[in-house]
Amino acid sequence: MAWSSATFAFLADLAMGTLGGDLKRKEKLTGRFADIFTWMYFGTAVLRRFEAEGQRKEDRAFLDWSMQYAFAQIQDAFDGLFANLQVPGATWLFRGPLAAWSRINRISAMPSDAVGHKVAAALQVPGEQRDRLTPAVFSTLDPDHMLGRFESAMRLCSEAEGVYGKVKAAIKRRELPRRHAATLVGEAVELGILTADEADLLRRAEAARNDAIQVDSFTTEEYFQTAASSLVGGD
Repeated sequence: MAWSSATFAFLADLAMGTLGGDLKRKEKLTGRFADIFTWMYFGTAVLRRFEAEGQRKEDRAFLDWSMQYAFAQIQDAFDGLFANLQVPGATWLFRGPLAAWSRINRISAMPSDAVGHKVAAALQVPGEQRDRLTPAVFSTLDPDHMLGRFESAMRLCSEAEGVYGKVKAAIKRRELPRRHAATLVGEAVELGILTADEADLLRRAEAARNDAIQVDSFTTEEYFQTAASSLVGGD
């Protein structure tokens, strides 16, 4: 962050010194400066929150993803400045050696899929951490609301995770055939792998999950009727 700030300050002074009042008319350049400043602010806010909340180990993936994303946006804006900033007598230096050096010595790349997976996995576990990270986000368990259906399914699937694990372990031991866990509930109960309550939880979790991922479907006639109505309304 200190390196980003120092580079930003140097380039901002250079732009002001060479372009003067014309800088405000260079909207793409000023936009890139604004992007850098904004993402430095966001990054600082992330660091401040992580520090203020006690540097929790379970928040580290969120910190890593957020900072990598912020620095990648900063890097992209710096690359745009090096490629487009016109400095009398030194434009070649910025567009050549400095631009190449910036690309090689990147501040950061976009977050990896591995880090994104950790964040996504943590956000799918109901509990104190998820609630703490999303205090101002609307949430409901109303089964008639799409978000409520999703939340209910997520909570049931989280509760049933251990049951899924039992079925998968039985499959590995070849006590059950290699099929989806939801199709093996009856056999698992007969073999004593699952209790009746566990089987019920697994069935409810699977039904909720299946319901949550459903999308609207239309027949061909319904689709063309809707499309025709839209065209008429547009005219």
